[in-house]
Amino acid sequence: MHGGYRVLSVMSNRLVIPSQSSLMNIDTIFVDKGVQPIELPSEVSTAAKIALVLEQRIINREFMPGSRLVEEELVNVFKVSRSPVREALRLVASDGLVKIESRRGARVSQMNATDLNEVYECRLVLEGFATERAAERCDDRDKIILRHKLEALESAHAKVEPGLFFEANVLLTNAIHEAAKSITLVRLIRTIAKQGFRYRYLAYQEAPDLMQRSIDSNREIINAICMKRAKLARTLMEELLLHSWTRISVILDGMVFSDGK
Repeated sequence: MHGGYRVLSVMSNRLVIPSQSSLMNIDTIFVDKGVQPIELPSEVSTAAKIALVLEQRIINREFMPGSRLVEEELVNVFKVSRSPVREALRLVASDGLVKIESRRGARVSQMNATDLNEVYECRLVLEGFATERAAERCDDRDKIILRHKLEALESAHAKVEPGLFFEANVLLTNAIHEAAKSITLVRLIRTIAKQGFRYRYLAYQEAPDLMQRSIDSNREIINAICMKRAKLARTLMEELLLHSWTRISVILDGMVFSDGK
C-alpha cells in the first residue's frame, strides 16, 4: 500500500489482485514508490487513467515482461466495465508496452536486445539532434529550468532511491527536448519514450553507478547547452546514450524473462 492506495503486483505470469483491498483510486496516480501522487484533471478519461497505472507498473517491472493482463481481472481491480479496460490496453499497446493478440489477449511486451537496439538507435538520432537544437535555441528561461532540473536530479540521487532518480532524470531530459523548441521533434521523441523508460528504469535499478554517470554527463551537457556549444552538446548526449545502451545490453544478457507462453 502507498498512502492508502493499492499497488498492483504480478506473480509468475498472471496479474494478481491483492486480497482485502479497497477500490483503486484511479484519480490519483503514483509515479513510483515514495513519490508524491499526481492528481489528474477530471476531464481525463477513465481509460486514460487506467492506462497510466498500467504504464507505471510495466515500466517499474511490477508487471514483468511476458505477463498476462487479463481483462476480467483488470475489471475487478478498477471496478469498471470492460470498455475502458479494453481502451486502456489499446492505449498502452500503442506505446509499445503491451501486445494484444487475437484470442490470446494482452501481454506485457518483452524486453530484449532487438527491442533495446531499435529504441536506442532512435534515441541516439532524435535526442542527439534535440540536444543540438536546444543549444542553438535555448533562452535564459530555458537555462534556469535546466539548472533547476539538474539540481533536482542530484537531490534525487542523494536519497538513494532509483525510482525517484528515474523520475527526475525523465523531467531533465524532457526539459532539454522542450528547449529545442520543435513541436514535431518532441512528438517524435515521445512516440518511443515509454519503451525507453523501461530500459532506463532497469538500468538504474541494476547498475546504480549509472546514476552518478548520468549526473556528471548531464552537467556537462547542460553547460554546453547554456554556452551555445551545439555540436559539443550533441556529442556529449550521444556519448551518454551509447554508454547507457552498452550497459543495458549487458544487464539484459544476464536476465531471463517469461516468454509469455
